[in-house]
Amino acid sequence: MAARAPLRGKLTTIPAIVAALVVAALAAYFPWRELADLDREQLARAAIYGRLLANEVELELARGAPDAARSALAGLAHDPDVVAVELTVHGARVFQLGAPQAWDTSAAHGPAVFEGDDRLAAVVPLSRGQLVVELSNAQLSAERSRLAIVAFLAGGLALGLGVFFTYRLHADRAHLHHTVAELTAAEEQLARTNRELEQRVAERTTALSDANRQLKLEMKNRFAMEIELRQAQKLESVGRLASGIAHEINTPVQFVADSCSFLDSSSKDLLEAIRRLRAVLEALAGGQLDAAAVPGHMRAIDRELELDFAAEQIPLAIDRSLQGLGRVTEIVRAMKEFAYPDRVEQAAADLNRAITSTLTVAHIEYKYLATVETDFVDLPLVTCHVGELNQVLLNIVVNAAHAIEARQLPELGKITVRTRVRGDRVQIQIEDNGCGIPDAVIDKIFDPFFTTKEIGKGTGQGLAIARAVIVDKHHGKLDVTSQVGHGTTFTITLPIAGISHARGTTKSTALTLPSLHG
Repeated sequence: MAARAPLRGKLTTIPAIVAALVVAALAAYFPWRELADLDREQLARAAIYGRLLANEVELELARGAPDAARSALAGLAHDPDVVAVELTVHGARVFQLGAPQAWDTSAAHGPAVFEGDDRLAAVVPLSRGQLVVELSNAQLSAERSRLAIVAFLAGGLALGLGVFFTYRLHADRAHLHHTVAELTAAEEQLARTNRELEQRVAERTTALSDANRQLKLEMKNRFAMEIELRQAQKLESVGRLASGIAHEINTPVQFVADSCSFLDSSSKDLLEAIRRLRAVLEALAGGQLDAAAVPGHMRAIDRELELDFAAEQIPLAIDRSLQGLGRVTEIVRAMKEFAYPDRVEQAAADLNRAITSTLTVAHIEYKYLATVETDFVDLPLVTCHVGELNQVLLNIVVNAAHAIEARQLPELGKITVRTRVRGDRVQIQIEDNGCGIPDAVIDKIFDPFFTTKEIGKGTGQGLAIARAVIVDKHHGKLDVTSQVGHGTTFTITLPIAGISHARGTTKSTALTLPSLHG
C-alpha cells in the first residue's frame, strides 16, 4: 500500500498537469486567434477607409477644386475614430487635422497600412501627393490587454489548479469548467466586438460608395461642361485676338482701297483720252482738222493726261489689289478653320495646314516680338480633334511669344515649328529662345490655374487644357524641355490612327503616359 500511494499520486499528477497545460494553451490560443482576426479586420478597414477617401480627394483635385477636397477631409473631425489626417501635394502640406505621426513609407510601393501604439495609419499615394488617415485603435488595444490578462490569468489559474487539484480531482474539474466558461464568454465578447466593427465598416463603406456614385454622376456632367469650356476658351482666344486680326485685315484692305482709288482716277483719264481722240477723229473726218495736225493733238492729249504713267502703274495697282485680297482671304480662311467647332468623333486632318492656320491667327501676338520659321515634312492625315489641337498650338505659340517678350532681347526672337513622322506617330515641336522655365516650377506648369505670368496676363489654364487634350483625349504625349535664359521646347506626339489605335497599343506602356491626375 505504501508503494502504491506514490505511484497513484504520480498517475494522478501527470494527467492533471497535462490537462492544465492543454487548458493553458487553449486559453492563449483562442484570444490570440481572435486578436489576429480583429487585427486583420482593423487593417482592412483602415485600408478601405483610406482608399475611399483618397478616391474622393483625387477626384476633387483632378477637377481643380482643392477647397472641396479640404472640405471633404475637414468633415472627418466629427468621426470619433479619426485621430489625424494629413494631405500633401507636391511635397507641400495643404491640409492637416490633428497631430499626424511620422511614418516610414520608403518601402511601400502603393497604398499601405501601418500600425502604431495607439493608432492605425492608412497611407495612400495620390497622383501629385499623399493622403494619410490615422484611425484610433484604442478599442483594439484595450481588448488586446484585457484578453492578454484573461489568457494569462486563465493559464496560470489552470496550471495552479492542475497541481492543487491533484489531491482534489473533483474540485479541479469544477474550476476547469469555470475557466472554460470564462474563455467562452471572452470569445463571445470578441465575436460581438467583431460584429460591431464589421457593421461600422459596412455602414461607412455604404456611405462612401454613395458618395462615389454621386461623384461619378458629377464627373459625367463636368465632362460635358469641359467640352463647352474648351470651345469657350477658343472663342475667348479669338476675341482676344480680334483687334489684332482686324489690324491684319486692315493693312491689305488699305492696299486694295489705295489701288482702287488709283484705278478710278486712271480710268477717268483713259475715258477722257478716248473722248478727246474721238473728237480729233470726228474733226478730221469732217474736214475741220488737217491730217498733219493729228499727231500733235494726240501727243498733247498724252502729255496732259499722262497716259504713259497710267499704262505703267495700272498693272501694278491691279497686282497690289489681288495680293491684298489674297491676304484677306488667307486670314478669313484661317479664322474659319481655327474657330470651327470640333466634331464629337475624331476625323482625319492635315496638321501642317492646321499649324499654318493657327500661326496666321496668332500673327498679331508675335509679329512685333519674334519671327516664326516652319520646318514641315509631308505628314499623313492624322485622325484627331483638329479644332482642339488648334487651341493647344495657339496656347503654346502665345506662351512662346510672351517668354521672348519677358527675356527683352535687343532684336526679334525666334519661334521654330517642326513636324516629323515617328513610326506610327507624328511629332510637333514648338521651340523658342525666350526666358525659359525654372526647374523649381517646370513640374507645375500643367497644373490648373498655375501661372508664372503677371496678373491679367494669363489664367493658368492654357497648358492644363493642352495636357488634357493631348494626353487624356488623344492618348498622346506632351513633353517639355527648358533652360533658363536660352528657351523652351514643347514636343507633342500623337498617334496617326487616332485614339482607337492608341488604346490598342499602349497597354504595356500605360505607365509612361502622363495623365491629369498624375
